[in-house]
Amino acid sequence: MQLIRAFSIFLLLGQFAAATRPDELIEITQVNPRIRIDVRYATADNFVGKPVYPSAKCFLRREVAERLSKVQVELETLGLGLKVWDGYRPLSVQKEFWKLVPDERYVASPVKGSRHNRGAAVDLTLVDREGKELEMPTKYDDFTEEAGAYAPCSERALENRKVLQRVMTANGFEIFPTEWWHFDAKGWEKYEILDLSFDQLSRPASLPAEVAELLAKVKPAASYAVADHLNPAFIQGDYDGDGKLDAGVLVKQKTTGAIGIAVVFPGMRRVVVLGGGSEFGNGGKDFAWMDEWRTVPRAENGSRPRKGDAIHVGKSESANALIYWDGKAFRWEQQGD
Repeated sequence: MQLIRAFSIFLLLGQFAAATRPDELIEITQVNPRIRIDVRYATADNFVGKPVYPSAKCFLRREVAERLSKVQVELETLGLGLKVWDGYRPLSVQKEFWKLVPDERYVASPVKGSRHNRGAAVDLTLVDREGKELEMPTKYDDFTEEAGAYAPCSERALENRKVLQRVMTANGFEIFPTEWWHFDAKGWEKYEILDLSFDQLSRPASLPAEVAELLAKVKPAASYAVADHLNPAFIQGDYDGDGKLDAGVLVKQKTTGAIGIAVVFPGMRRVVVLGGGSEFGNGGKDFAWMDEWRTVPRAENGSRPRKGDAIHVGKSESANALIYWDGKAFRWEQQGD
């Protein structure tokens, strides 16, 4: 049953692709929101000792992200998943890394450019159903011989590394000899080296055609327009737990300007609007106070009777809540002041 559900989600993710160019840079979570993201270079928890990315986003070329989604789907049948530490890296950041570690075993020379600079390399590890990292030979960015893809290690770490390597290589990735966490997409050389900032990449994406159609035609969604005060303007997840991919869209009431969330169920051709002029939970009638939102996979959203993935909404890490489907209606669960 788990395999059928995972495969269904994978197929629908393909149908919901917002753009058609396989070489464009997109956030991994736009292709598969179940892939966990932990961008170390957006924090001080890295070998530089300070944040070098302005936000915890992870971009890849679309076709590379789609390969990674296949990896996630296959791992889910084993009760596992991916946690990604890094993807696309601007060339300007590569130059800073080279100043600190001028060793091509671990950091590519900016003269040649890294596969990360092409959006065709990814740093990652395995996690269990609860998101806990599995034992691996070393910590991330351990610039020693012990971090090698074939270096001796404990029996458990060896088995976990083998699983990761097997599934990654089966889905179009190549092993990087000196770093067990680093994988290159086959065909990486066809992509150009880029120095686009995260701000340049974080432009609003187009809504999937089926979602846009429902918003325009289905009541009450037809009285709303897509809001543009937050990026992303839409997120995806299986919010009612039926194994089909749904969408959450930030909308603005056309007459009052009140912000809300339209949850779109394409399979049922149904739209539910939360906020946007109507009271919902502690969010009130207008969700303009929000400055962040994302999908929270079902395995991470607690013990309440939630049928599917939840939607996290918040304001500057102070006022946070989960919106979830309990089988009959959407509910609001406050998590902060």
